[in-house]
This record gives sequence, C-alpha cells and structure tokens, in this order.
Amino acid sequence: MHVDPNMIPIFQGISQEEMDQIIKYAFIKTFDTGYVLFRENLIVGQIMYVVLSGSVEITKKDSSGKENTIAVLGPGACIGEMSLFEQEKRSASAIIKERAELLVMPKYNFDRMLQ
Repeated sequence: MHVDPNMIPIFQGISQEEMDQIIKYAFIKTFDTGYVLFRENLIVGQIMYVVLSGSVEITKKDSSGKENTIAVLGPGACIGEMSLFEQEKRSASAIIKERAELLVMPKYNFDRMLQ
C-alpha cells in the first residue's frame, strides 16, 4: 500500500523511499467500530498507530472513574508514539470510533529499524 509521508505530520519531510522502508517494519490493519486498541493504565505500551482512515476516540478517566473523551483523531494522527521510547503504562484509552485503517508499528520492529 502507498502511504504518503506528507499526509502524516510525524513523517513530513522524509522521502517516499524512506517511507517505504518504514512500512517494511510496520503493517496495515483495519479495525471495526468499537474495537479497543488499548486501555488506560492496563499495560505498558509496545505499539504506535498512525490513522490512515477512519477515526479513533481517546478517553481518560476522571477522579470518579468516569470516561471522558479528550480527542477524536483522524487521518494522519499518531497514537501511542511515546510507547516506542518509554516503558510506561498507557496514559489514556483508545477506541475505534469509525471503522479505521491504521499503520501499526510494534516497538520491536521500530527498534530493529533503527539498527
């Protein structure tokens, strides 16, 4: 699949050839509405996602435990990118709001790509 780096802020400025190399270490997956990518404070993040189509709702619990929407992210948005650098639990939850196609980059592959 062709992914235009100019449509993804984190990849702006790199060439199409460089983007094609990055994609070799990632994969593209379609997720249905309601699918939970990750939950706040449950696991240490190991995956970064880039929204190619659709939307993802980011929620965070308040002090009473109620889930509040803090953002709805669409194409070009990165989700969980800090998990590639930090070994901490997720600071929010991410749920597919509208059927979405995501570029999925596991930390293991990201680390291999940097070698």
